[in-house]
Amino acid sequence: MRDWSMRIWGISRLYFTWIVLAAVIAAIALGSRMANDSTPIYRWADLRAYTTVPAFTPVDVLITTRHRALIVPAATDDAVLTYTALEPGDEDRPLLPYPNIEMIRWQAAAAQGELLHLVWLTPEHTLFSAYISAEGETLRVNELAGDVRADFLVLPYGTGSLRLIWVDTHDSSLMTRCIDPGGRPEPLYSNQQLLPQAHFAAGAMGTDGRLHLAWLQAQTAQDWTLWYQAGDAGDLDIQTARVVDTLLLEPGETLSEVHLGLDTTHAYLFWTTQSSDQPDISRVSLATFPLGAPDEITFTELALPRVVDPVSLVTLDPVPYGPVVPLGDRADDPAAMRWVIPVPGQASILPLTLAQRTTDGWRPAVVYFQAGQALGFQVITALPANAGPATPVRDPAGDLVLAWPVLQGTDVGLYIASTAGAGLVEVAPEAGENDRDTITARRALAWVPVGLVWLVVPGCIILLSPHNRWAFPLAVMIYSSTKLVWPATLFEHIPNLLDDAGISVGVAVLLIALIGGGLASLAQYFRRPIWQGWLLYALPDVVITWVVFGENVG
Repeated sequence: MRDWSMRIWGISRLYFTWIVLAAVIAAIALGSRMANDSTPIYRWADLRAYTTVPAFTPVDVLITTRHRALIVPAATDDAVLTYTALEPGDEDRPLLPYPNIEMIRWQAAAAQGELLHLVWLTPEHTLFSAYISAEGETLRVNELAGDVRADFLVLPYGTGSLRLIWVDTHDSSLMTRCIDPGGRPEPLYSNQQLLPQAHFAAGAMGTDGRLHLAWLQAQTAQDWTLWYQAGDAGDLDIQTARVVDTLLLEPGETLSEVHLGLDTTHAYLFWTTQSSDQPDISRVSLATFPLGAPDEITFTELALPRVVDPVSLVTLDPVPYGPVVPLGDRADDPAAMRWVIPVPGQASILPLTLAQRTTDGWRPAVVYFQAGQALGFQVITALPANAGPATPVRDPAGDLVLAWPVLQGTDVGLYIASTAGAGLVEVAPEAGENDRDTITARRALAWVPVGLVWLVVPGCIILLSPHNRWAFPLAVMIYSSTKLVWPATLFEHIPNLLDDAGISVGVAVLLIALIGGGLASLAQYFRRPIWQGWLLYALPDVVITWVVFGENVG
């Protein structure tokens, strides 16, 4: 017994010293290495289904410091819309108890306090607004304008004010009107004509309160002049606008949608075109330019691959999500797309939602942009296909919220997904590494005890077994096979090896056994203790896994 205890004590001092040193160095290096990376990944959770909605109508999502709700058509005849609360314990509220009102589009926005603005368009193209109490009572209804096209803009600014901008269906003039925090519109005589002609308009509000506005004027069916202006949302001076460039369409294409998005450094103009032979899909193009320097504009076409492999085996999230895939210049097998909607507001990263046709149907996709570049995209793969337009909103905490309808036979389901609880995390920007989570130095150091147990338990098998030659391959197999399971919990990451499963796992186990047996044979050949062969395998593996790759990838 004394010989065994002396053997274990003599080996353990060197063994544990090296392991502790390697684990601490790996943890510190890993945390510092990933501190400044900037490629995004969103993890989706909190998925729920709601009441029936129109299949191909964008869902209105109201997320503010005081409101977290969906504004959807009412299921009964006692109201037009329903304020469907997303917070547990909040009650749904009927809105506009006037059953004779018809709407083709509606949008809610926060007013002063807990009150709401509600703007809607009738089938006769008349624009209305309502001022609604926190309990859902209608306090004021205003008729704002007629001949309003359905792509009108609702731009909140200040503390509860709105600026509405629309294209007139009669003469294509660009019109605007403001609503104050108390729900009162500007006097009718101040219903301002911004421009005598603008066929499409897009706008976004910056965090500094400035309104960014872009519009297109048709010179011919294929030539469109792009204008841009940024200024005070409450007093926009359109006379100082600048011509940015000319958009050229392909023969046979027609312009269908125009949207403007912002990050902290760039503006993004997205436009979609359709052709007569494929009217149900869109070609998506974008122009990007630095804020304050629209002359430095660049043009590109957005192309996503049609085949997207979902992560299907192991996930901690309630909703399996697609990996963040780099776009590259163009996809080899581009997917059909439609219903492009950028996230309102301004932040360091701009998410753009769209519907993408994959091999099994239409699904919501999110494309991430930063500093004028496309970082990558994800596809929500957990739900039935046949998705409608996905409405994106960023909540006050910075999490992304998506709501979209899904056509299921003759029924329509409404789904909502959120990144709440995980949010945006920063990961390594290298191609193929975009599905890794940020690991801070503090978190990495917290894993040091886990790393010790991970190495010590198989090591004890070697030290205590009377048949060391066979114990070594067994220890290596236990250690390395654990890497296929533990990282999914410890690092909230799905190991790359499991993406293909089956054969890949079998090959991996075989290689692990060969490595273990080979090192054991080398240790015996050179008359070295088996535990030194274990250190020869385990320590470099820990350092390579945690430092070079950033986390364990199996």
